[in-house]
Amino acid sequence: MTKAIIRNGAVVPMEPLPVEWTDGTEVNLEGEMPESADEIERQFDELDCLCLAGNEAEHQKLQSALDDADREAKTWMRREMGLPE
Repeated sequence: MTKAIIRNGAVVPMEPLPVEWTDGTEVNLEGEMPESADEIERQFDELDCLCLAGNEAEHQKLQSALDDADREAKTWMRREMGLPE
C-alpha cells in the first residue's frame, strides 16, 4: 500500500509511486483518523514518552533520516513539477 499525506488539500505520496501509475490513473484512497481529540492526545502522550526514552545518538540518527527523507521528497516534488533540482 502506498502511503500519502494531505498537504494543502492535495494527496502527496510519501514514497515513489509504482511505475504503472501514470498520469490519469484512477486510484482508491482509504484512510484512518483517530476517532477523537482524546485519542489524539493519548497518541501524543505515548509519543512523548517514547521520545524521552531515547538517547542523543538515537535522536541524531532519527534526525539524519528525517533530513534525508525531506531532501528526497523535495527533490521528487521539484522533478514532478518540472522545477530545477
